[in-house]
Amino acid sequence: MQARALVSAVSVAWALAGCGEPGTSAEADDGGSTMAAMASSSSGVADDSDGPPSQPGIPMPLVRAEAWDLDDAADDPFADHRPDWVQCELGWGVETGIFEVSTDLCTYGAFVQSSLARIHEGDELELVILYDALWFEEEATAHVAVALGEEIAWETELPIPSAAGQLRPRWTAPADVEVGTPVHFHLHNHGLNNYRLIGFTVTTP
Repeated sequence: MQARALVSAVSVAWALAGCGEPGTSAEADDGGSTMAAMASSSSGVADDSDGPPSQPGIPMPLVRAEAWDLDDAADDPFADHRPDWVQCELGWGVETGIFEVSTDLCTYGAFVQSSLARIHEGDELELVILYDALWFEEEATAHVAVALGEEIAWETELPIPSAAGQLRPRWTAPADVEVGTPVHFHLHNHGLNNYRLIGFTVTTP
């Protein structure tokens, strides 16, 4: 996968520089087609010592590339999208330090891990996802989404076919979310496509 690794490295450089790849989609934000309707996933109260201390203006990672695992059907907050038959034993994992999903082998991606940092109401959340050119024999859509606990934090649809691009939505957290809350990463589409989750962070203003 040396060629893929090289493409991934170049793509990451573009994403972290805040630049779209040639032919990328427009950056997704609060005013775009995406949704930022996150609500608190827990009514409990935890003190800040439960997670790494936040420093104003410094993004804190909420997830680790190597920590993703398959989500159980019973816990999937996107169950309405889940087909009766799911094949995803292969086609996902860490490549060059980045979590990558290939939909030729993973027909429905539902992944989960525990959040690493506490989110406070008013914090800024940012998600960075890169995707290769999306192709299918017929016109279709791809669905990409993140949930915190049972609450959908962000989601969007991508038209297929479309050129390679990036998603980099930013939104304000409307409520506190505790350390250890399940972070669900969801994607599905028609066709043989490739997605890379570069990062999901929280920044205290």
